[in-house]
Amino acid sequence: MFFIVYLFGVSLSAKSISFSSLSKSLESTNPSILSSKLQTLLANEEINAAKSSLYPRLSLNANSEYSKKYANTRNNYINDESLVGSTGFASSVSLKLNYELYKFGANALNIDAAAYKKQSLSYKECVVISEAKLRLLELYYNLLDSKDKLNSYNNLKQINKEIYEISKRLYENGDHTKTAMTNSAIRLVEIEDNIASLNKQIKNLLSEISNLSGEDIYIDDEIMPFSSEDMGGKFDQTSVSLNRANQTNQASQTNQTKSLKQALGFSPQTLSLDSLISSPLPPFEQTSEAKELNALILSKQSALESKKKEYYPAFYLYAKYDFYGDDKDSFRRSWGDTQRNGYRIGLSMVYNLFDGFNREASIKSASLELLLAKEQFNEAKRRYEKEARNINDDLHSNLEKLKTTSELTSYSKELLGMQERLNLNSQSDKLSVLESKVKFNENLIKNEEALLQANMLTVKRFLINEKSVDCKAL
Repeated sequence: MFFIVYLFGVSLSAKSISFSSLSKSLESTNPSILSSKLQTLLANEEINAAKSSLYPRLSLNANSEYSKKYANTRNNYINDESLVGSTGFASSVSLKLNYELYKFGANALNIDAAAYKKQSLSYKECVVISEAKLRLLELYYNLLDSKDKLNSYNNLKQINKEIYEISKRLYENGDHTKTAMTNSAIRLVEIEDNIASLNKQIKNLLSEISNLSGEDIYIDDEIMPFSSEDMGGKFDQTSVSLNRANQTNQASQTNQTKSLKQALGFSPQTLSLDSLISSPLPPFEQTSEAKELNALILSKQSALESKKKEYYPAFYLYAKYDFYGDDKDSFRRSWGDTQRNGYRIGLSMVYNLFDGFNREASIKSASLELLLAKEQFNEAKRRYEKEARNINDDLHSNLEKLKTTSELTSYSKELLGMQERLNLNSQSDKLSVLESKVKFNENLIKNEEALLQANMLTVKRFLINEKSVDCKAL
């Protein structure tokens, strides 16, 4: 009994996989998304680092030294540094406070630059998530398409196998040409080759989806069709369907009909593709990517203005409280003699006259980074507008394809019914019926492909629209 359970363990543990469940797993496990979130957290610490310039610096210094003086004089002080006045050992402890009073707004600009950078990265999180979902959608669509085609080709294989057997029997009886028999054999082999290619493609797609989403998916798992949940429940389902009751009236078409229903996924009585096409996508300026790049531009502008402030002096307030001890002969006694010596308070100014053209290089670099950010905005805007045009063009062409493939399927179904009736009346041979059945299934595959693409485009349009309506910066 254990051996039987072990053999069928994979099937028993098979699970249902949906695009929505994979999307949720992707958000919590994908390395690119997690890296983007960590970058936002790092940017938050950069803000804290920039704000630290608003606070005074408090430091404790301890020093012990031996000095040799060639002439005994009084202690001399220059700024906050003193020169010893006698030969011997000296020890000191100093508590020093340094506070930047004024730097012409450079610190505030640095804080603004860091804050805009964090805002940009938080919007980038939304962009990374959206791009990952669009990639997942592409893979998931290809997987559904491959699985549906695999079912269809397996059905065609059975029909073509029957055609080949009849052709072979007729050829052996002298009622069929060898060329016709060979053509049926070639067609059967081609279908088997397509089935082998589809099986390999399905395995590759499962591997890619598992890697992207972080969820292990196996060949026996049930891949669910697209549903309204994949659009967050914000839109109704798309109205693209055929009358499957009229398409399939025979048991031999059961697998194909099941596959077609899976391709549909949506009920046929709600939002139409026409309404999707007529509903415009939001302008680029409302998208997460535009908000990300706008914040990046503001960050680069603030950084550039801060760099320009380096041409101005900086003013500081300092205070120092000293403990001092000395001894002519002993280092240890110099520490033991340490006592309060006094304190100092003063103002200082630092003005950098020449730094080897470092300021000029920094300003030039900041200017180029600003120009680069603006070009990135323009490039992203063009890309989005192209994407918006393409999605509407795809919806238009898909709508036309649905109409033509629906008509083809309907006509081929009608032809199949006529051939079957003629065959019952002995006015048509079995081979003609099977050929009509092949034609019907081939057109059914085309229609199924168009239906699946319609659902994919609907979900894709929702994901593109989601870039602007659902993302909020941290």
